Formats: sequence, structure tokens, C-alpha cells
Amino acid sequence: MPHRFARLLAATAEGGDRIPNAELLRQFTQDRNAAAFELLVRRHADTVWTPCRRLLRSEADAEDAFQATFLILARKAGAIRGTCVGGWLHRVAVRAALKLRARNARDPAATSEHLSTVPTPGAPDPDISGIVQEELAQLPDRYRLPVVLCDLEGRTYAEAAATLRCPVGTVAGRLSRARVILRDRLVRRGVAPILVLSVSAAPAGVVRAASVLAAGGSAVHPVVSSLTEGVLHAMRTPKWKMVAGLTAGLLVLAGAAITAYGSLPKAPTPMPSAPIPAPAAPPEKGEPAPKAKTTEELVQDAKARFAEFERLKLLLTEAELLNDRRDIYAAGRPGKEDAAALAKKVTELERKIEDLKPRQKFYADLFGISPPSKLPEGIKKIKEEMKKLEDPKSP
Repeated sequence: MPHRFARLLAATAEGGDRIPNAELLRQFTQDRNAAAFELLVRRHADTVWTPCRRLLRSEADAEDAFQATFLILARKAGAIRGTCVGGWLHRVAVRAALKLRARNARDPAATSEHLSTVPTPGAPDPDISGIVQEELAQLPDRYRLPVVLCDLEGRTYAEAAATLRCPVGTVAGRLSRARVILRDRLVRRGVAPILVLSVSAAPAGVVRAASVLAAGGSAVHPVVSSLTEGVLHAMRTPKWKMVAGLTAGLLVLAGAAITAYGSLPKAPTPMPSAPIPAPAAPPEKGEPAPKAKTTEELVQDAKARFAEFERLKLLLTEAELLNDRRDIYAAGRPGKEDAAALAKKVTELERKIEDLKPRQKFYADLFGISPPSKLPEGIKKIKEEMKKLEDPKSP
């Protein structure tokens, strides 16, 4: 019965009425439906095999990374959000391949017994193809997912738009922008800017083995098991790093604000603030609960909070700039020049400029602006578009 059901699912997928990935994940998560998982493996086999084979010279190593990727899918199926399973699997496959490649670099003897590294005639350069897969996995999802869907899985713009739940024009624009970003990153890594995302077809035997393995039908090889646990651990670690990074960032910002504030002239003593009113008494039993805010009221609250945030952000930025300007003025007054202080200030400002350049690049990529030097013009256009959206009556 499971094999018959698998053939039925495959036949359905070959037609126009595809069973959604979300439904297959639900069937496997809730019912442990092996046929549903097998269809997921077959549907995304080439998407996973391509980075594994491009990043690992040994086909045996590529098989290990391939199996580990689908074992991770079996373990994490219930935690996947969204509908782009192919995009999720591609990133996991790149992680698995890179981790296995790093392990092999530390222990070359581990792969000496299966060095099937002779390239297939006419196949792309494995080093260049591996770099392309590695850089693709590092793109933001808004650019990465259209590339995975259209260039690796062969979806049409309309199919990708349905999967990503956005207009066809948005998919086309993001796909074009993603290719530009990839070319720029390849150039920085010394690779010729010729971007060809070729797809490697997964061997049928490898696909069958992964389906049986993930369904618990065979024993897991120790290398695959170790690789699976290592990638799962790495997938959990960034969450802790993100929390620690945000905390450290807030502490640094707080310290910078305190330093900037302490270097400014002392402000006059503020007037005593009004006493804080006592909290309102809870409603008496039987009284109606406070009315929930409408969407319009929440929008107004969000706009008010943003206005307050913008005011404070600009104020602190202006204070920091004023502090730098005052230092330059104090060290460069005619007749009282302080060359050592000026040289120190120049070095400090150069460091600040270098620290800000990655942020400029980040926001340029986020808004789809290239090169980053055009960020001011792009911001101006985006602000004009936002103004029209927020106030349709504005010219």
C-alpha cells in the first residue's frame, strides 16, 4: 500500500495538481507517512544533491551529506515554517557539505579510500560551482528563494510567485537582483563573473537510500549520524549567538550614549517631574474588560512610537556628530593647533567610517540598491514611494 500511494502521489505531482509541500510535511509529522516523505525526497533530490556534489569532490562524501540533509528534514519537519521547503533544504545541504569538507580537511585520511574526484567531461569547474552554491546559501531569503525555485528547481515565475505568495513581477525583480549580488560576490572572491547555476541530477540509488534511511528502514552510518548531529547543533547555536549579540550590541550602544552624553556641556538642572500617577484599579467584578484596539488605532500607536524613536535616534546622532566637530574645532584653532590630537581624531574617524561601510552595504542590499554609493538616492525614492502609499492624496 505505501508503494502504491507513493506512485499515486508521484503521478499527481507530475500533473498540474501538485500536493503542497506543507501537506506532505503534515502527513509525515502527524502520521509518520513514509510515502509522503519519499515524495518530498524525490521532489527536492536535485536541489539537495547539487550543492553536495559541487562542494564535495568525493561522490561518497556527497552521498553522506545528502543523507544527512534528509535525516535533518525528518527530525525538523514539524518546525519548518513557510512553504519553500526546497529553499530550506538547500541551505541545510550547504551546511552539511561545508561541515563534512572541513572535517575532511582536518583528517585527509578519512577520504583517501574513496577519492572519486575525476570530473565528468563537460561538467562545471567544481571549485567555482561550489563557491556559487556557498554564496547562494548566504543570500537573504528574499533573494535566495527565487533563485532556488527558478534556477535550481526549474519553476516558472508564476509557480515561484504562488509558492512565495508575492506578485510575479516581484519574483522577477528579486531574481534579477540576486544574480547581480551573486556576480559581485564572486568577483570579490576572485571568480570570473559568469554565473551559471547548473543542476546535478541525483542518482536514483542515492535517492532511494535516503528515503529508506530517513523512514527508519535501515541503519544510519556513523559518519552520517555524526554529521547530522553536528549540523543540527550548528542550526541551534545561531539563536543563542543572536541573543548574546543583541545584548552586547545594546550594552555597547548604551555605553556610547553615556560617553557622548558625559562629554557634552552639562545641561541645566531639570524641573522636578510630576508625580507618577497610581495605576488604575482593576475593573470590578462584572465590569466589561477594556475594549481591544482596532487595527487603525494600532497603526496610529505604531506611527507615534516610530516618531518618538526617530526623534531620539536623530538627537543622539546629532549629539555624537557635535562631539566630533567640537574636538576638531578645539584641536585646530588658529594659533593653538594640536597636531597630535588632530592625528588621533583623523584615525578615530577613519575607523568609524570603516565600521559604517558594512552597514551601508547591508542596507543597500536590503533595499535592492547597487552600488552602495547610490544609497542616498535610493532612500530618497523609497521615502517618496512610502509617502504616496501612506497618503494617496499627496502629489
